[in-house]
Amino acid sequence: MVRIICEGKTDKKFILALLSHIGIEDKAGDFEIMGCKNNFFEIQKYKMITQLVDSDQLKRLLFVLDADYEENDSRYGGYELCHK
Repeated sequence: MVRIICEGKTDKKFILALLSHIGIEDKAGDFEIMGCKNNFFEIQKYKMITQLVDSDQLKRLLFVLDADYEENDSRYGGYELCHK
């Protein structure tokens, strides 16, 4: 099983559209939406995922993280976080 971890709902929509375009079946249940870029860097957000990996229920993770535009950075600090 593969779990795709992305930032938000629009990222999931984009990934699903891309998968559909290249002929890969929709696997909507295999997504974890983190809510914001800051959550990607918070280890406690991965507690359930870690349990699934430890119990061999989850074999692969794909992290999809986009870079924000510098002018849109004031809300979440994502541009700065992506450059670290």
